[in-house]
Amino acid sequence: MDYEQEELLPKTAIHDTAWNILLIFLIILTLKMAVSAFLKETKEVKEGAANSVRMEGEYAVTVRWDDKSDDDIDTYVMDPDGHLVCYRRKEDGLMHLDRDDLGKENDLTRGPDGQATQLYKNEEHVIIRGIVPGEYIVNVHMFDKYEPEPRAVTVELSKIKDGTIIIQKEVILEQYGSERTAFRFTLNAEGVITELNELQRKLTTESVRSDTPSIDDDIMNFRRFRHGC
Repeated sequence: MDYEQEELLPKTAIHDTAWNILLIFLIILTLKMAVSAFLKETKEVKEGAANSVRMEGEYAVTVRWDDKSDDDIDTYVMDPDGHLVCYRRKEDGLMHLDRDDLGKENDLTRGPDGQATQLYKNEEHVIIRGIVPGEYIVNVHMFDKYEPEPRAVTVELSKIKDGTIIIQKEVILEQYGSERTAFRFTLNAEGVITELNELQRKLTTESVRSDTPSIDDDIMNFRRFRHGC
């Protein structure tokens, strides 16, 4: 081996090492981009699925109150045929209640390690999945009152497909047992709202069909038994 060949070997080794490092860097960059693209696609699929769930229906009634309140407020919606949804009957006719929010009481969960997670959100939704022409009645009721001050409750009617808010009303429930009709609305056969009013009518004392609750319902609602809904 002559002098020139001896001098060339270190340069070749350095050159090869540099190319190997560059190759490894490109592989890592490619993998990172692939993982990022996969995570983004997965997120979009999940968001799309969630949006499709939210879009299943014609109208939504949303009831909100102070997120950190212990007060237990119930939503009642009656359709033109007399079907009534509330905490005891979460689905009736073409309507369903997403969950029974008990104030802060059912906004706490604990993991296997005992670590508590608190969600501060007091909100209920009734979804109207199809059109039954006629008048709908939307009520709110103070089932349990744990705090002395009157409770402001926001009741909103919106179109699910485009999110348009039709009406938003604030109702004040002063004490245990208070019930107010937030509003009534009338739908025609095409699903268009033709009338809005606030004529009061109690729904907690309505004579409705008697459903046989399951054992699970009894366990979940043992503290909430009453007549009517």
